[in-house]
Amino acid sequence: MNILLTGARGFVGARVLAHMQAAGHRVTCIGSEDLRGSLTGDRFDALARRFEQARPDAVIHTAAISDTGFAERNPEESHLANALLPEAMARLSARFGCRLVSCSSDQVYNGSPYILSHREDEPCAPVSVYGRHKLEGEQRAAQAYPETVSLRLTWMYDLPAYRLHTNDGFPLQLLRAAVQDRPLRFSVSDFRGLTYVRSVAENIEKALELPGGVYNFGSENDLDMYRTALEFSRALGLGERAEKLILPAEGEQRSLAMDGSLLRSRGISFEPTSEGPFRMVKDYQM
Repeated sequence: MNILLTGARGFVGARVLAHMQAAGHRVTCIGSEDLRGSLTGDRFDALARRFEQARPDAVIHTAAISDTGFAERNPEESHLANALLPEAMARLSARFGCRLVSCSSDQVYNGSPYILSHREDEPCAPVSVYGRHKLEGEQRAAQAYPETVSLRLTWMYDLPAYRLHTNDGFPLQLLRAAVQDRPLRFSVSDFRGLTYVRSVAENIEKALELPGGVYNFGSENDLDMYRTALEFSRALGLGERAEKLILPAEGEQRSLAMDGSLLRSRGISFEPTSEGPFRMVKDYQM
């Protein structure tokens, strides 16, 4: 398959690129320099020429501003990257008749009424700038190209290996705390899925066959963040130290955890959050 990929230097995009190339697909990457200001006029036409040159069978759009703090401080940049850019990719995908998989976020549920496991068909009322813009991006893309597949991704993680960009994710926070002998507190009232990013890359290939729509795309989790941290500590081999490093905390009740039943009905599934870190460690040791 001939694939056009955005965000190939990012945390998710780099792993998608590696997986797709290993699977034998031809991948053309569009860098951030090609996406800035490319929503109207000459810049949009230049982006269209990239499509025309690549003639993709499918587009995987991972490029975004994912730093929620930056989005709050720079709402105009966030709106361009997270709301308007998915629409532009959808317009071009419709023009060239190719499939489009666009990455959204579980943050669209942040601010919704408390539900332990969110479904795609429920009303969303995100409170953060980032969440609002990601939801708007879904809506704009669907209006421009109803065949758009929008994937609501969870918080993702990996270890710093394979010479790929790695974010300051959950495992590294725990390992740093162990090295510094600095306890961390996690809420017993906060629920969310965490997903091994390599599982995301593998399943994005399968998502290219999904019908248009919005899908929760990541590991399900019925554990609060305190118990989740304990499971990660077990996978990382922290042993008895985990009980002293990982401490429970009270907090406001919140859930970003997602129901994956719609995705499973389409033949795609993720390992539960509690199993993901064990797979990550196994992959790292191979």
